[in-house]
Amino acid sequence: MDDSALAGGRKTLVLAEQLRAYYATFAPAAIAGTLGPLLIAAMFWQVVPHWRIVVWWCSVVATMGVGSLLLRHRFLTANRLPSDAQRWLRLATLRAFVVALVYGSAGALLFSAESQTYQIILFAWMVAISALVTVETANHPWLYFATLPPMLGWFTLRAAFHADRIALILAVSALILLAYLLVGARKVNKLIVESLSARFANAELLEQLQAQMGIAEAARAEAEEANRAKSRFLAAASHDLRQPMHALGLFASAVRPHITTLDGHHIVDKIESSIGSTEVMFNALLDVSRLDAGILLPDIKAFAVGDLLARLVAEYSPRAEAKNIGLRFRSTLRLVLSDPTLLERVIRNYLSNAIRYTQRGGVLIGTRVRDEHLRIEIWDTGDGIPQEKLDEIFQEFFQLGNPERDKAKGLGLGLAIVKRIGELLSHPIEVKSKLGQGSRFSVGVPLATKNAQTLTSATEILYDDSVLIGATILVIDDDRNVLEAVRILLKQWGCYALSAESASDALAKLREEDRAPDVILSDYRLRNGETGIDAIRKIQSVWGTMPTALITGDTATDRLKEASASGYALLHKPLNPQRLKMVLCRILVANAPGSLSSLASKT
Repeated sequence: MDDSALAGGRKTLVLAEQLRAYYATFAPAAIAGTLGPLLIAAMFWQVVPHWRIVVWWCSVVATMGVGSLLLRHRFLTANRLPSDAQRWLRLATLRAFVVALVYGSAGALLFSAESQTYQIILFAWMVAISALVTVETANHPWLYFATLPPMLGWFTLRAAFHADRIALILAVSALILLAYLLVGARKVNKLIVESLSARFANAELLEQLQAQMGIAEAARAEAEEANRAKSRFLAAASHDLRQPMHALGLFASAVRPHITTLDGHHIVDKIESSIGSTEVMFNALLDVSRLDAGILLPDIKAFAVGDLLARLVAEYSPRAEAKNIGLRFRSTLRLVLSDPTLLERVIRNYLSNAIRYTQRGGVLIGTRVRDEHLRIEIWDTGDGIPQEKLDEIFQEFFQLGNPERDKAKGLGLGLAIVKRIGELLSHPIEVKSKLGQGSRFSVGVPLATKNAQTLTSATEILYDDSVLIGATILVIDDDRNVLEAVRILLKQWGCYALSAESASDALAKLREEDRAPDVILSDYRLRNGETGIDAIRKIQSVWGTMPTALITGDTATDRLKEASASGYALLHKPLNPQRLKMVLCRILVANAPGSLSSLASKT
């Protein structure tokens, strides 16, 4: 078979996998996509005519619910891929367009001409739905081009014709978001196609190598390449999706002072809460990369582990009560030697999983002394884990009882992170389980002597934000949305912000201002292969050494190693505005004449 025939066959297989992945989302999307709008309908019930809400929701049920499930049933029944892939692609595209047209019509039907607050609510909801849809439709260009424009188009047109200043701002923002999501979907789609092509190319190569070099050697090469492809895909996708979330978080914080109503502040609270939830998922991916890269160094201290356990029990008790299960804790006065933050991450994952998978009975946290170690144990009365799966649960993205990949049940990274932290700290990680009876997860921690200096609190050191007033901050980022969001925030904090998209742009503006910045904030990945490290060094070669911080959305291990080795403060997107404010304050205090830099540098 010639190369062109192989390439054509590979494209068909790639398309088949893309369609299987897309049709697999129909069932959970149909449920969430019909129940979720009920909350929006209830919220707008007193604001817009009832007939609009009824017509819109019934249309959503007919298309997103009934129509999607019927099409999914036909797909599963036919199961003729890959020979009939083009037909199913056309049907999927038609479904995507109709659903988006109906779903997005909320932007016109529910638009409130009298209330700017409800305009912002509607915009925030459309933003959230569009971001989720981007992930779902990134499998194929036909899908996201058929979905995103009609999803945001209704709202954009309605807001634009309203001619109110806030509505016009929201309309322009919707257009910018649409362009951003289309570009992001294109990048993610390219990575998906490359990953699937590499997968099938590796499969074809494996067959050839088996005939020439043997099965074992070929399998090893394929596994290594697949792992590298997975890492590249996760790193690039994480970076591209972090950028808009980072900008959205900064804009949400910047818009708060301009909101004058309690309802408006409540909406911003909800937006920031949603951004925080997304940040947790991104940080799980980042933690795996940082542990793999070897740049996460433990800070071993002696501390009373009972205080840590008691705090976690108080935090998780409401979750247990909501499920009507018990959460018991046997306190201990023992001191242990560990990194309190990393150990908390291990126990937090254990406890979260125990409550999530326990439907009756309860969860118990206890401790045992074994050979100069304190073994912290989490017992539950859940369904248990099959013995043959006990090793697999510590692999990335592996989840029991979640074939539909429901995001509410996590990403499947928690125990993978636990395993890596255990190896980093040399803390034994163990699990025992019996089907139908429950599981016991444990971690062994070295005991500390009674006279060891203990750590009793992990609270943040207070900072004085008055040092920000009048400070000159140079911000370098090739994303104009991020630059604008940071500029607005810095201005609100009393700073003088200089924005630049590259090192040369920054040097030109510094020459024009004829002043050196007090702090440089630079994105790690800039245009034309330039990095933030390169930009900072060019500026410092002209203006001298000054405090700096790198901000990155990368999770690739080689990039994290390079950024960490630079010696600059390293922050990760999406960045919480208060975290940014705290870091800037401490950098400025640390570099002020006569400052206690050892205290202020604890960021």
